[in-house]
Parts: sequence; structure tokens; C-alpha cells
Amino acid sequence: MKLKVDGRIGIVVENLPGAQYQVFLSADDQPIVAENALETIQTEHKFVDGRNFLRDLLLFKLRRPLSDTLYSYSASRTNFEVYQFKPVVKFVNNPTNRILIADEVGLGKTIEACLIYLELKARVQGNLPRVLIVCPAGLTRKWRDELYSRFGEQFDILDGNLLDQFFGRWELDRSGATLKGICSLERLRREQVVQKITDLNVEFDLVIVDEAHHMRNPEARSFDLGELLSARSDALVLLTATPVQLRALDLFYLLNIMEPGEFESPELFEQQLEPNRFLNRAIKAASGDPPEISQSIAELNRIPSFIKGNPYFVEAIGLLNGLDKKGGAALRSDLVLALRSLHKLNTLSHIFNRSRRAEIGGGSTRVANVVSVDLSELERRIYDTALNFARAKIQRRNTVFPLGLIQIERQIASSIGAYKIIVDDFARGNRTAIEIDESSDDLDSTSVIETDDVYELAGELQSLYRQLGDRDSKFEKFHEELNRLSRDHKKIIVFSFFKRTLEYLRRRLRDVGYSVEVIHGDISPLNRQPILEEFQHNPDKHILLSSEVGAEGQDFQFCDVIVNYDLPWNPMRVEQRIGRIDRYGQASDQVTVVSFFLQGTIEERILMRLYDRIGIFKESIGELEPILGEIVKELSYEAVSKDLSPQQQAQLLEQHLRSLEHKKSDLREFENNRIELIGHDQIFSNEVEESITSGRYVSANEISSLCLAFLSKRCPGTRLEPLKSDDKRFWKFVPDVVFKTELDRFLGRPGSRGGAVDREFHQKVLDGSARGVPMTFDSDMAHQRHLLQFVNIWHPLARMATEFFNGQDLSQPEQRVVRTRFSTANPELHGDYRVFLFSIASEGVVATHELVSVMVDEQGEISRPASVGFLKALQDAPSFEPMGQSSQLSPDEFDRAKRLAHQHMGDVRTEKEESSRQRNEALLQVRKSAIERTYESKIRRAQNRLERAQDQRIIRMHQGEIRNLGARLSFALEELEARKEVSVTYETVAFGEVQIRAHSEFFMEDDEELDC
Repeated sequence: MKLKVDGRIGIVVENLPGAQYQVFLSADDQPIVAENALETIQTEHKFVDGRNFLRDLLLFKLRRPLSDTLYSYSASRTNFEVYQFKPVVKFVNNPTNRILIADEVGLGKTIEACLIYLELKARVQGNLPRVLIVCPAGLTRKWRDELYSRFGEQFDILDGNLLDQFFGRWELDRSGATLKGICSLERLRREQVVQKITDLNVEFDLVIVDEAHHMRNPEARSFDLGELLSARSDALVLLTATPVQLRALDLFYLLNIMEPGEFESPELFEQQLEPNRFLNRAIKAASGDPPEISQSIAELNRIPSFIKGNPYFVEAIGLLNGLDKKGGAALRSDLVLALRSLHKLNTLSHIFNRSRRAEIGGGSTRVANVVSVDLSELERRIYDTALNFARAKIQRRNTVFPLGLIQIERQIASSIGAYKIIVDDFARGNRTAIEIDESSDDLDSTSVIETDDVYELAGELQSLYRQLGDRDSKFEKFHEELNRLSRDHKKIIVFSFFKRTLEYLRRRLRDVGYSVEVIHGDISPLNRQPILEEFQHNPDKHILLSSEVGAEGQDFQFCDVIVNYDLPWNPMRVEQRIGRIDRYGQASDQVTVVSFFLQGTIEERILMRLYDRIGIFKESIGELEPILGEIVKELSYEAVSKDLSPQQQAQLLEQHLRSLEHKKSDLREFENNRIELIGHDQIFSNEVEESITSGRYVSANEISSLCLAFLSKRCPGTRLEPLKSDDKRFWKFVPDVVFKTELDRFLGRPGSRGGAVDREFHQKVLDGSARGVPMTFDSDMAHQRHLLQFVNIWHPLARMATEFFNGQDLSQPEQRVVRTRFSTANPELHGDYRVFLFSIASEGVVATHELVSVMVDEQGEISRPASVGFLKALQDAPSFEPMGQSSQLSPDEFDRAKRLAHQHMGDVRTEKEESSRQRNEALLQVRKSAIERTYESKIRRAQNRLERAQDQRIIRMHQGEIRNLGARLSFALEELEARKEVSVTYETVAFGEVQIRAHSEFFMEDDEELDC
């Protein structure tokens, strides 16, 4: 309706006595006017089908990012794991955008950090000009490869020149100085680099620090770097598998880097953590089955009084008291709200995340098969000769070079046959080194042994090898095992550290008739993909030979056997090998782990017995990671560098195993305290699952709908066709001339944010335009088949489509009517509905923006199951059918449904506004106090550094830093003050009619129409 007096347009939401009407103009403007003051607007409805509705829904999500939507879900080439999205939920709910992720090794901290990056990137509409990843030097390549292969993101490894170039761009034009870089911790903590960041007042949008435990020592330069990066970054993510070396002080210093001022001293830190014990006991009681509400309230009453004034405490205790009175009639939604409020009171719940394998559960049963190889007399002489010579050479030099000796022992134990290649090279005078395909987090990262250390072996060893001939006891045992395994298992992955061993095995296996593929670190990640695709999908390919580096970032759940042809001296590397197949998506109930040892060697006497005692081949040992590394490092040095008898080696092992048991006891004590202080994270897992089940994410269906609509309107000659009629996960993209021209224009202009994915797609369009480019919108399929183009919201095709429709007028919800029919397997949703989609936004200390769907059924009542499940059902719909141009409802019936939906949203708005007002003032004071503490702490530290400085340039630098901190404090307080008032508004996003049918009913109706 339109108001005659000023022409404003609104919706009649209520008929009132005396020919009066309440008209909704906006959330804050709903006047009551007489009937003669209104006139009807004749609108031409534009009907929107299901596909275009999905397109519009995605465009709305991208234009106005929603606080309750997981944008990172299904946006990467990774398997979906609920626990990996817990840090994402914590991060976005923490107003300071900071988190310490301390998951056990092998659970995917890198993936979690990258998911946070994708989530943040989507929520700021791609406006993240400066992102820095800091890690030990050995991990830079792994980060670069992982970002590209799994997430389609191109980051540069920053050397001195690239860093200087960035500093130069920042000095000339801050707004134009972009960075997507990975820099080693060793380089970044150099004094001149730290001074440059400080002098230029460089600011980052996001900083990710891997192996952050290197920053826990407040006396070290790495700690100073951590403080600097924290001060200069809007968002900060710290990663470590060893957050504490069984000392709470380490955790204190890491958290102090993240939240300076929040934890003033170790003593205060302990006091701040103490209320968490009662909170977590209360949460545990209320989370039980059935919930123990009275016990939960009793625990909360023990909490110190200074917390009881917090609005989240008031809300939680109020809800729990209400639940206690209701008893059996208690509402599950009230309990969930109470638990979420209690988690927000926990000092660490939103800034600390620790997932453990024992808590995650799942996984297949491991079947261990240890194969002991009995060496022939000649093979044993070769083994002993090489080790004795190297050990004597070390003693003769009166120096200690244990890593070199360990590498020699490992190479010979790996393959005596492959070691012959090295010996022959030495005899010919080639200065070849022993090359291990180094993994960046292996305990001994030395990757080569220079020929000076072993060339004297050549003469004696060549003579022994001539006598040995082609005999290789280990390979013969290996061949026997493969013959046995291949009868029951189709795909087998074989691990070795040494590239020469891999090449040796390739040759020997092909000679006996096996079809083999090989991957290692010399093969680029891009070139590995065709090899892996061929291995996975070719039924004639049974064996994959892989180094540690070759398998990094890869999942092989389509295999159910791994073979350790040689074994790392770091047991966590064994765990990670097994984790390549023992993971989510493994179809087999059990996985087989075959491991080879040489009898009568250090490998058998030390390594095999150690691994047997800790049970590594039979179960996960992730919780031992913080203590195993150092123990095994000491053990390997002493066992190899000293000429010990077998009895002495056994005694040495027992000594270290006793030490391991003591430390395991300490670790269990720490974990028990951790659970008391930090609590369980089930509420966050529930929040992730709720987002998925309610459709609050960006789906493959939405992205494909967007791209199809763009192509039909802008490039109608381009074809995007499903490769299989019954599977919409595979598509063939055949571009026309118009699309090629548009792509050239789009990628060639300034600011297109082009990267490796853009260039790869552009090349594939040029090279394969005639036969088509295979692609997928489905993240699971992209994870399985890396050669498919994966179209997510950052792919050039999706970005071109988004830009095109952003220039179109797709608003006007009152003129755009959704009308579609689709099927779902959820029986609660079957029926005919009037659908109303709203967005509701609240402004205050905590700002939110959410989607709400309201479904009115055929009886004229709001259906809660349909309202909750509509978005998910729509996104999962296999196809859409038209309903025809005529509405099934009369205009009066539809108006009644609309008024009902608006009345419901009015109630939702009022309830949200009341709850927001109740807590806003208290939250304002809490947040103000936190900001003041943080900046005052930063200013005190800068003043302390200023007092110690003598160089005038350094003095000016610290004076400037103090001024900047003061200015930023004032700005932060002003910004917070602007959020003092609370307002909640809602608006219509879309409305219309939908028919939701059962799958079988849907197809039956299709057949009936065809018969007609």
C-alpha cells in the first residue's frame, strides 16, 4: 500500500477497528492510518524459479555477510570434519578476532587456520589486503603447497627481496600495499626486519603463526616478535601442538601475546582461570542426559560475586532457574541458550581450542603386521661396515655429528640394494650425497650426508656387493607380503624416506610385473595430481610409492593398507603416515599397517621395541606428541653414536621408557586440569552441526545456480552441462567466444585479485575449449579429484557472475515472487507453503545479521519444522519444477499469510531488542575495560623499552609507537561508544509459494504429467 500524504510504500500488517490499518514502513516506523489515507499499488510480479531463487540468495549472502552463516564450509578441497570448524566458530564469535589452536598433531591445524582465513575473507567481502603467515623455515613450502592445493590460494614465500619490496610499497602507498606472504620465523625476528615493521608502523589484516610455542619465552626475540605482530594485526591465529611443556606459565605467555592486558601476571592468570572450574562443572551437569539442572545451578552459585553481574551470567542463571521449575516441560532451546551464555563466561573458551583424537573418536581398527627381516651374512657385513666406518670417523675427528650417522644407518636399513647406488657413485668419483626426502617436521632435518663422510667405504663395500649380487632379503620379504596383500586389497601405499629407495623399489617391482606409481618432493604438487588421479581411478594400478613430502597434504582413504618400508625415528611421523588412510571417509572397518625391521640391528633393538611399547601401529598416540619427540631424539643419538652392545642398547631403551611413563603421568594430570579450566567444546561442535543442518552456509547448488544464470544471460553460447544426468557433481564447461573475451577483460584489469587459480582456469579455457573443461562445484568431489576445476565463491567464473549481477537490480522483494516445487527426504517438510524470507540485524556492542525463514502452511499457521529446515532442503534440492503462473491462494489468503509472517517477525524483533538492551550496557563496560587494559599494557611495555633505549633513532621510534597506541586507544573507545544504543531492524528478502514433496511422490507426479 502507498500513503497518499507522502507517497511512501509499506505493508499492511494488521486490520484495526474503525477502518484503520497498521502499516509497516520500517522496523521503527509502523503508523496507524485510516483506510481513505491509503491507496493500493498495482505491482507487476516477477516470478522467480528455484534456481534463480538460489542465485539471489547467494548474492544476498555475499553483498551483506551474515553473522550466522559458515562461509568456509564446502569452500575448500578438504573433507568436512566438525572439529575443524570449532576454531572458526570461536574466532568469529570473539570480538578481538584472536585464537590459539593447540590441537594434537595430525588433526589439521593448518586446515583450521586456512578455514579461518577463508571465513574472514568472505565476511569482509574479500578485502584482506595484507595476510602474513609465519612459520619455521622448514614449513614454508608445506604452507605454500597446502594453501594452493586445498584452498586455491596463492601465497609467496618471502625472502629478503620480497620483504623489502613490500616495505617499499607500504612506505609509498599504504592502501595499495598488498601482501599474501609466508615468512620464516627465523627471518622475521631479525633485528633489522623488526625495526622496519616498527619504524613504518606496518599493519596486517591477519597474521597466522605456526609452531607458536617458539614464542613462549619472554626473554627471547621470538616473544618480542609475537608481541609486535599482535599489536600490528587486526586478527591473529597462533598454532601449536605443544601449548605447554607441562607448565601453565607457557600458556600464560602465549595468551599474553594474543590478549595483552587481559592477563597481567601469572598470579592473576591463575585467579582468572579459577572460576572456570565451577563454570565447566555447571556446563557438564547441564549437558548430561538427562540434564542435572539443580547441580548446575549449585555450581554456579559457587562462582565469585564479581562474575555474577555479567549479563551472560544473569541470562544463564535465569534460564536455568526457569528450567528447574518447569522440570519435564523444559524447553531444549532454553537449555542451549543457557549453555552458550555459560561458555561466553569462560575466560578461555573463545580464545583457546584443543582437539584430541581421544575426544573426537571414530577411526578404523588398525591391524598391525610387523615383518622382521633376517639379513644374510653378506648383507650384515655391509650394514656393519658402513656403520662402523662412520662411527670411527666421528671418534677420530673428536667431534659429534650424530645426525649424519643416523642418516647413514637409516639409508642402509631402508634398502641395502639402494645404498649400492651411492657406493657405486662414490667409486666412480661422483660427489653424490645421501638424499632423504626431508619432511619439515621430522626430528632430524639434515637432508644430505656429504661424500667426505662415506666415500672411503666404496672399495670395501663394492667388493661385498659383487659377492652379494642381486640378493636382497628385505625386498624378497616385501615381495612376499605384496603378493599376499594384493589378493584382498586393491590399493596399497608404500612409504620410504629416501628417493633412491623409491626408485629402486619402482625398478624391482616393475621387473616382477607390478604396475607402480611414484611421488616425492621433486615432483611439484601440480604434477602430483595426475599421478594420484591415475592411481586412484585406474583399476590396474595397485601400488603407490611415496616419500613423506610426496604425501603431505594428501588423503588416501581409498587405500586400506600402508607399508612402512623404512621407519622414521620420530614416531609422530609414523602416526601421520597412518593418518593418511585412517581418517574420515575410510570405507573399510579396519586398516592394515605393515612395517619392516632388520633383525639384529639398532632398528630392531631400539625402534621396533619402542614402537611396540607405545602401541603406535595399533592405536593413535597423538596425546604423546609433546613428550615423545625429545625422548626419541636423545635415544637415537645415544644408540647410534656410541658403540653399545645389544644389552646396553636394551638398558638404554628401558631407561628412556621409564622417563616416558613419568612424563605420560604428568601429561594426564595436565589434560585433567585443562578440561577443568577450559572445558569441553561440545557446544561449539553443536553450533557447527546446527549451521549445516539448517542450511546456514554457501552451497554448491547456490554457486552453480549463480554461474548458470550468468552464462545464460551474458554468454548464451557457453555450455555448462552435467556430465552425468543422475550426478550433478560433475560438469563440462564449454566456453564460447563471448566468454573468452569477458574472461580476458576480467582477469586483465587492475584489481582483479588474479592468482594461480585464475591463470590455470584461463589456460584451461584456451587449451580445452573445444572438448570442454571438467569442473565441479562440490568440495568433496574436488577433494577426491584435484584435476577438476573447483568453482567456489573465489573462482574467476563465480567472481565474474557476482560482478555481473551486482550491476543488475535484483532487490525489490515485493515485486519478485518465488514459485517453485522440489523434493526432499525430510518427511516433516512435505506440504504446500507460503514462504517469507527476512533478514534481521541488530546493532550494539555485539552486532548480528541473520536470515530468518517463515513458512505458513495450508492451515494458515506457521510451521516451525518447515521454517527451520527450508533453507537446507532448498539447497539440497536435486532439481526444481515450475508451479505455473497462477497462485493457488487467493490474494486475501496470501495477505493473511503475509500479515502472520510480519507479526511473527515483529515478535522476534521485539524479543531480540529486549534481550540485547538488557546486556548491552554491561557488555559495553566489560569491553571498554578490556580495551583500556589491552592498550595500557601495550603502552607500558613501549615505555619500558623507551626507558632502556639510548640510540636517538630507537627513542624516536618508541615515542612514535606510544603516540600511535594512544591514538588507537581513543579511536577504539569512540567506536565502542557509538555502539551504546541498541537497534534491531528486519527487512523482507523474498517471499512466494513452494511445494515440497517426497522424492517418490515428486517423481510420480512427473510421470503423471508426462502421461498427460
